[in-house]
Amino acid sequence: MVEKVTYAEIIEEEALDFITEHNHREALVQLILDESDFDPSDRGIDRIWTEHFDGRDFDREDAEFIVENSLNEETDSGLWEGQGETEALQTKAWYTFKNDVAEKVQEIYDEIKETVETAVSDHNIEDNPDDVAHKGGVAKRMLSNGEKDIHLDAVFNQDGGFVGLSIFNGTLSSFVRAESAEWKQQIHDRTDVPEEVLEVAEVIVKEGGEPSYSDMTEAFAKVVAAREFDGAKASRAPELIERGSEEERVAIRDYMRAARNTSRGRYPLGQAYVDTRVGALYGTDEFDITWANRKLARQLPHLRGSSPSDLKRYYDETFGGPTPTNAEEMLAKIEFMIRDGATNQELYDVLPEIRAIRAAEQGRGMSL
Repeated sequence: MVEKVTYAEIIEEEALDFITEHNHREALVQLILDESDFDPSDRGIDRIWTEHFDGRDFDREDAEFIVENSLNEETDSGLWEGQGETEALQTKAWYTFKNDVAEKVQEIYDEIKETVETAVSDHNIEDNPDDVAHKGGVAKRMLSNGEKDIHLDAVFNQDGGFVGLSIFNGTLSSFVRAESAEWKQQIHDRTDVPEEVLEVAEVIVKEGGEPSYSDMTEAFAKVVAAREFDGAKASRAPELIERGSEEERVAIRDYMRAARNTSRGRYPLGQAYVDTRVGALYGTDEFDITWANRKLARQLPHLRGSSPSDLKRYYDETFGGPTPTNAEEMLAKIEFMIRDGATNQELYDVLPEIRAIRAAEQGRGMSL
């Protein structure tokens, strides 16, 4: 059977949804550039924070689940003053839920902020760089990493015109002209440098514009922060399950058993959802199977989009072994199913095979 989804898992998923929403990224990156903490009431954040929860509705069961499991229960009774018992509980749960999500967003945000600060400190970024010698003319060192011996230089001709970037990775130097359409591939082909350095180079070269040194620290921080926000959910994704492994067999088996008696278990893998405008269904089998549906799709990407019948067919073909052709093989299969915890329905489903073997055995003067 699938595991019950914990409240902590729900909150982390909500926080990651907020963090990785593309429309939120600019405001969150700006917070990091301003060296600010995450506060949903701050100007610039309050609007996207409110919009993220707009239309969310918790029924009484959802509200009870939230308040019972929260570590940040809302205590300002003025928020639900004058409301009836159920409505007051729902209002309390709504604010409590936001408190919990805010705390988790703050935690993830702080991790990303620290990563950005470390990356900036690891690279010596020159906002007012000196000239350095370059065979193509004059170069200005934009950033460097002494430990890794990496340099990013902007190169200018004798007339002061920007002609491209020189990237040194400790052993090889790569020069990419500003007008090159294939600049990034050229860099990858000839050097081995940190991804954030390539991304900074992309910011400079992609439009063929002359780099601005006054905001190099900001440009570098933006690149690292955007990458970290975009990758926050992927870094916490469940591990992939090896195709054809025993782990895959058990995962599919347990999911199919749990999905059989739920409405959302009829959705293709990765496509089950709960309409939160009419209730979240927290703590119910329907919510758990929805969660399991989406999680299994991430763990088994080769089966994403499979209907229940397609999933069953894959399972039988991959793990079912050869179809029994005699009474001994059929009994061995049933014994294995029982040891494996087969449900009554799964045992019932093999009756056609038993009947077919029985008919064949009787035709040969034998019995099952």
